[in-house]
Amino acid sequence: MKKIVFLLMIIMVLFINSCGEFGKEMKQLMILQAKIQKKYKVSIVKVNLVNHNELNITFVNSQYGNYSDKQKDSLAQNLGLFCKKEFITDDSLKEGVLFLQQEQNYGIVKSSQQAGYPMKF
Repeated sequence: MKKIVFLLMIIMVLFINSCGEFGKEMKQLMILQAKIQKKYKVSIVKVNLVNHNELNITFVNSQYGNYSDKQKDSLAQNLGLFCKKEFITDDSLKEGVLFLQQEQNYGIVKSSQQAGYPMKF
């Protein structure tokens, strides 16, 4: 009986510890999102971390959608450097993509187009 209680306590400690890391990571992503919105003057920014090693950032209906492909590539590279400076504390992030998404609402129907540009850290 004591072994079962001890095992359950270990599992609970591990679970609480993993939730703490998740909360810390979410807070860092929200701070990064706010910094990106301020620096790049984009009202809707979505920041997603995939498998702890890929950072995806989406600018929705931004002025950057009208840029040339060369300017969009440059924007993605600059954003990658910004994220490295502001968010990355170790070498866990290997890749990232900047998505430029244009959305239009037609009542109950929504239409969107999206293009992705790789970021380098």
